[in-house]
Amino acid sequence: MTDEQYKLVKPVLDTFETKELKELCIAILNDFPEYIWHIPASSSGKYHPASDLGEGGLMRHQIKVAKICNWRLGLKNYQKMFNEKERDCLRIACLCHDGRKSGETDSGHTLHEHPFLMGKAVLKMKDSFPNLKEEIEDITNLILRHMGEWTTSKYSDVVLLEPVFAREMFVHECDFLASRKEVEIDWR
Repeated sequence: MTDEQYKLVKPVLDTFETKELKELCIAILNDFPEYIWHIPASSSGKYHPASDLGEGGLMRHQIKVAKICNWRLGLKNYQKMFNEKERDCLRIACLCHDGRKSGETDSGHTLHEHPFLMGKAVLKMKDSFPNLKEEIEDITNLILRHMGEWTTSKYSDVVLLEPVFAREMFVHECDFLASRKEVEIDWR
């Protein structure tokens, strides 16, 4: 991650409550394919607001998802519902959920199975962060289920996993809200 890229995500990173999960998030961001920082969130423009299109749109989208996550986590009911580590796992899942949206290298379009590709990338972190194995599995699960009810595609035989539990729905809902064309969120 370049200094400029770090500056983009720093406001989200500054909200982390645990040092080790912040370090994990930075490692995941450093492992992103370079294209993630440059492509639009939607190649067709069909599923995202105008601010998520064009150069850097996908990363702006992921920052918005994390921003919505933090707004929600600021509410007293979520403070009670989730502990510090769970909140940081939600932050990582929201900020990194589309980190393989076009594959390991830019395929030029969204791959339906991108949650599985990103989940696999997160699981690779277990060797580097042996004390966070449980949290890494949790983050992976949250990312695997971020697509919500949209589990199938005419372009793929892969069937994605639907969210079942509250934290899985939480990540999906943050992504869903950030993707609405009629909702413009300042990502900075």
